[in-house]
Amino acid sequence: MFVSILAPVHFLHASQEVDLDDERSASEAWFPPLPPELQPLEAKLDALVRESFGSVRLPNDVLFTPVPDLQVGNTGFGKVKLLHCLFSDNIW
Repeated sequence: MFVSILAPVHFLHASQEVDLDDERSASEAWFPPLPPELQPLEAKLDALVRESFGSVRLPNDVLFTPVPDLQVGNTGFGKVKLLHCLFSDNIW
C-alpha cells in the first residue's frame, strides 16, 4: 500500500520474492485485482486505508498513465508513469 503526500490517493499492490537458489531470486508483483487468495485482505486493507487517511484508491488505468515530459535519469523507471510521480521517493 502506498499513500501519496501530494494528493489524497493511494494504491495497493502485492509482491512476492522467491529464492531460486543460493545466488538467484525472482519476484512477482500484482496490481488489483490481486490473486483470489489475497482479495479478502485487499478489501480489508483498502477499507482501513480509506478510513485512516481519507484517501481514495486510484484505478490501474490512472496509475499507469504515461508522463512523457519527465527526464528519468538513473531512476530505473524506464518510461515514467503517474504512479512514479505520486508515490516515489526518488529524486529526479
